[in-house]
Amino acid sequence: MIGANQTKLQPFAIVVTESRPLLLGVRVNFFSDGELFKIESAIDARCRQVRSWKVESRPGERVLQNWDTVVLRSGDVDYAIRLGYDSGIIEANYIN
Repeated sequence: MIGANQTKLQPFAIVVTESRPLLLGVRVNFFSDGELFKIESAIDARCRQVRSWKVESRPGERVLQNWDTVVLRSGDVDYAIRLGYDSGIIEANYIN
């Protein structure tokens, strides 16, 4: 998603779509010194703020460690995204 030669100092966005329509947009900060991801904000398809998310493997945590999966809830739908950093590259995987 973000290549080895691209800066990791600025927040980045993850956009989840289905056949082009937006389902979810997430703004994330990455901290390379601890390989941590912090969700800054998230919106749903109607541009409403998503306020509910959880780190799948560590209930109660709001900061994602490397390769953690975060589950964001919009309405009655859960969206799971796994974030990871390896060899200078940030990857995001949407899990159905």
